[in-house]
Amino acid sequence: MNQTPGPVTATQALDAIVSTVPIEDANITQPVSSSPYALKEDPPIWADFRAILGPAGYHHPLNKLERFAFLDAARDHNVALTIATGEQRLYANILLQIGVVSPRLIQ
Repeated sequence: MNQTPGPVTATQALDAIVSTVPIEDANITQPVSSSPYALKEDPPIWADFRAILGPAGYHHPLNKLERFAFLDAARDHNVALTIATGEQRLYANILLQIGVVSPRLIQ
């Protein structure tokens, strides 16, 4: 995947993934809503996620999971692949559920 210098970003990884498998669901970590660190609006990377997922055929909202629910889902026994990138933007974690890959798409 890393064909360019420097660390791979979350959006580069997502772009590569959606070009090869159908996405059925996309989950993100919900920011805290009440603290000195609460965000007033969505993290900018979420717009990038939507811009990548939309043209790939995913036209649903990103599902916001509370932090610990997201972490539990990410370590579920059904998780098949984890990709760690060099992404440094806030709330850049995304958990994807992929669909069935047709054998003709693999060839």
